[in-house]
Amino acid sequence: MMPVLLYTAGVVFAFGIVIFVHEFGHFLVAKKSGVKVDQFAFGFGKEIFGFQKGETRYSVNWLPLGGYVKMAGELQEDYEGPVLEGKPAPAVINPNEDHSRDFMAQSWIKRIPIVVAGPIMNYVLAFFIFFLILARWGLPVQINKTEVGEVVTGMPADLAGLKKGDSIVSVEGEPVADFQSVALKIHNRPGLPTKLVLKRGTADITLSLTPQFDPSKKIGLIGIRPADPVNERKKISLFESAQRSGIQCWNITWITMYYLGQKIWAMERPDLASPIGIAQVIVKAVKSGLEDFLYLIGLISVSLGLFNLFPIPLLDGGHVVYYLIEGIRGKPLSTKTIGKANTVGLVLLLSILSLAVFNDVQRNRTPKEKPVVEKTK
Repeated sequence: MMPVLLYTAGVVFAFGIVIFVHEFGHFLVAKKSGVKVDQFAFGFGKEIFGFQKGETRYSVNWLPLGGYVKMAGELQEDYEGPVLEGKPAPAVINPNEDHSRDFMAQSWIKRIPIVVAGPIMNYVLAFFIFFLILARWGLPVQINKTEVGEVVTGMPADLAGLKKGDSIVSVEGEPVADFQSVALKIHNRPGLPTKLVLKRGTADITLSLTPQFDPSKKIGLIGIRPADPVNERKKISLFESAQRSGIQCWNITWITMYYLGQKIWAMERPDLASPIGIAQVIVKAVKSGLEDFLYLIGLISVSLGLFNLFPIPLLDGGHVVYYLIEGIRGKPLSTKTIGKANTVGLVLLLSILSLAVFNDVQRNRTPKEKPVVEKTK
């Protein structure tokens, strides 16, 4: 019972903190920009408890999976600026009240920082988490970068006498720093005699072999796989921890964009995960330990921030596009146009969710065992 409660708490905390911080970004910048905020809530659903401070209601709600911000006049269909323009107001707007602090009453250039503040806060959260990990546990440094973990029977490496546990020092006289360098040099030498220098225990061993040509990939192979990483911790300064945390956020962003770009260009299905799949990964991280759990929260936070910046209607990035168009044409898009765009965005988001769920099902599906049929004479 206790492990189930722990895993559930881990999933709730991971999703809750990432979404709450996102909404807190919107709330903070809206307040600083002078926009009236009617409510700021942690969680969804019915309120458990709350209090009123000034013009804002602060509450804690029953479903602790994030939070939300309710700003005055935030929907275009409710408020399109007629009060400020001296035109008849929609029925929902009381012309006798001051609506100058409504969200949609602000200039387009003032609304953009409020919208992008959510994704930015996700990056801030991820940066802080990565910094905390590096400052607390240090930098993981792999100490077996060129160690062989498996030798395929019958392949050139096996025939030449290479063994599991050997560390490759050089290929054709060129030093190698990691297994990727080893693979690249081997791949470039199909059918060519190749000299390897190995470290086996304390002894240096030289072997000669010829990489086998792989016709499907058109590369050379010798039949080895890397060993599982063995890391040791290296203490680094707070400055370097901060520097590497920023680099980590950038690397996750770049790798994600590059991966999606490659998949779209090749017209292939990207390997996405739905909230269900993410929850399964969170459970595994909880089992693994605090460091892995925190790192995963940072990874999810970057992913959520990046995803919300995509120029898709209904997402923060989609709203930025609306406001940029408003700035270019001198007036906002009509409610009808935005409604149509939002419908397209909803269909696209539901399609992405369906694809992610399908990927999760494919990953978790285990092949059914064939029934055993006994033959009778």
